[in-house]
Amino acid sequence: MSAKENYQEIIKKSLEILIEKESVAQKEICAKLLALDYKFSLASMSNLASGKDNIGSTTLKKAALGLQELLKIEYGLSFQESSKSFKAIPNSKTRIIIPEVAREKPKSNIPPPPFHFYDGRLDVPEKVAFFQQAQTEIVEVGVRLSKFKNYFLDVRESGFSDPIAQILEKGIDFNCFVLKPDGNFSRRYFEDRAEVLPMESIKFSTSQQELQALIKRFKEINKKGHPGQMKLHAYEHFPYFHATVIDGNTERAQMHISSYLYGLSRANSPVLQLSKRENKILFKKYWTSIKAFTTHSVFKLV
Repeated sequence: MSAKENYQEIIKKSLEILIEKESVAQKEICAKLLALDYKFSLASMSNLASGKDNIGSTTLKKAALGLQELLKIEYGLSFQESSKSFKAIPNSKTRIIIPEVAREKPKSNIPPPPFHFYDGRLDVPEKVAFFQQAQTEIVEVGVRLSKFKNYFLDVRESGFSDPIAQILEKGIDFNCFVLKPDGNFSRRYFEDRAEVLPMESIKFSTSQQELQALIKRFKEINKKGHPGQMKLHAYEHFPYFHATVIDGNTERAQMHISSYLYGLSRANSPVLQLSKRENKILFKKYWTSIKAFTTHSVFKLV
């Protein structure tokens, strides 16, 4: 089965559930997808529902991804490649209704609420408290995630490992992304930063070792059989930021985002805390970038 045929199958099965089984109108599906940042006109949705063959692969892929997110969040269903059907996610959480966003709200002269910021990397209790607010997914993007790995070893179990296990037990996945250590982007990034921060050259030399330790740690956790999984991916880009996002495709989404500032260690780069509800425009811009960053030139490791 080609990639295009696979997208068509996902769309077909998704719309069978939404339209035929759940009696969700096409207009309502479009509105819910818009809330997840997947924009489709009613005419496009009608074409998708009728299974027309002249729809491009890019549109089919976008529709397949959006519909999978919708069914995962609202109905606790996941598409299984082996059976080409949707199955219930074990220990799925209470159904979450995605708000329908059909129209842009009129612009207001009232400024948005201010965002909170930290003057550097969050302390472990702050990070754990942020993780614990998640209901569907946690995304963690970094360079090496060596500190994240070390928390499992250096912090008492009740302070980090146990809360992480409790989150995984709820069926919440951690999707983590690190810089591919043996690529040109990694070498050039660390060499450039080492001009003013000499320790960066040492970090580059140990990156492959750190990655193998992270892979080992994630596999050990996954062997415990939690419904949620520790997933690890490597990206081939220049690192631009560290990001932690919880429930990114829902209205209650929040993120911590820290741009990597030249001349400052990553631990001392300021961290912004953004809420999709309160900082809608700023959140959307960062979330769009994060999704692109974690979709293109990315390789699954665990």
